[in-house]
Amino acid sequence: MSRKIYTYGQLNKRGEVMYEEDMTLLKALSLAGGVTPDGLFGKVIIRRRQKESHRYKKVLETYLDNGMLRSRKIEDTLLKPDDILIVERNKTILIQGEVVKRGRFPLERGMTVLRALLQAGGANDNGKYGKIKLRRKWRGKKGSGYRDVVESRLNEGVIESSKVEETLLRADDILVVERNRTFLVEGEVVKRGRFPLEEGMTVLRALLSVGGVKDSGRYGRIRVRRKEEGKTGGYRDLVEAKLNEGAIESREVEDTVLEPDDILIVEGNEKFYIYGEVNKRGEFDLKKDMTVFRAITIAGGFTKWGSESRVSILRANREGSGFERIKVDIGKVIKGDATADISLQPGDTIIVSTGIF
Repeated sequence: MSRKIYTYGQLNKRGEVMYEEDMTLLKALSLAGGVTPDGLFGKVIIRRRQKESHRYKKVLETYLDNGMLRSRKIEDTLLKPDDILIVERNKTILIQGEVVKRGRFPLERGMTVLRALLQAGGANDNGKYGKIKLRRKWRGKKGSGYRDVVESRLNEGVIESSKVEETLLRADDILVVERNRTFLVEGEVVKRGRFPLEEGMTVLRALLSVGGVKDSGRYGRIRVRRKEEGKTGGYRDLVEAKLNEGAIESREVEDTVLEPDDILIVEGNEKFYIYGEVNKRGEFDLKKDMTVFRAITIAGGFTKWGSESRVSILRANREGSGFERIKVDIGKVIKGDATADISLQPGDTIIVSTGIF
């Protein structure tokens, strides 16, 4: 009678295979059509009938590595008639979250967190500054489930902890890449919106990353708002500074490190106003060290009816209930008395009156 072996599991040809003299395990796998994709990293088992018995006993157990047997010695293992050759399905891991390719992947030999992340195409743009964590099955007296084993921050998609990178995976592990931590930018900037919070991101770096300040904010103010602990949706002002030609005037504010969900706001230019006998009336940006004399110069100077000695500032009083009038003698300034000039404040209105003829 013809002799046979029997194949089962993740093989392209399952069932009976004619036995040949000195048949090796490698040859048997080949005659069975090779391994299917679901068994490339699975387990290979040989079961053999015991003498004078119908029972079978496991005589070999090994794993495949991408469809290949792990050693020449295992490849050359001799089979016997009636042996059963089994290739079990791959053990797998699950990769979820902000990666290029999500899903279930075969657990390769010696697979680490880093290798698994690369297998999934790495973190996508939404996860390059997020967190990576490994979850693993556990079983205890009170039940079973998953628990976090290790975690690390990502920086430009790179795992910051070498310990986490080198952690070996087990069957059914779940690798999760969480979404970037973010901050929000509003106001007079080139690009508004939500942005990934890079490691060590300062106010200055954040401002540069959004293209800097628009012309309408170059002489405004910049401030950072931060969530208050224990208050849902509550924010408080953390730091603020004036801008001068788009540059932050405070080094302390420049170097402030942002935290998740911070809001960076660039307010519009502070303004002053000129009314009366000047060549250009209206609203002007309040630049650094702006004085009344400089403001009149920016406004094209006096008209032929304007009086150097009849200049005043209307300024809101501290109570906010009205204005105070401050007289300025530009004639003295022109003669060299710098103390006669006055620095402007946001919202000041300069009034240049007609001279008395």
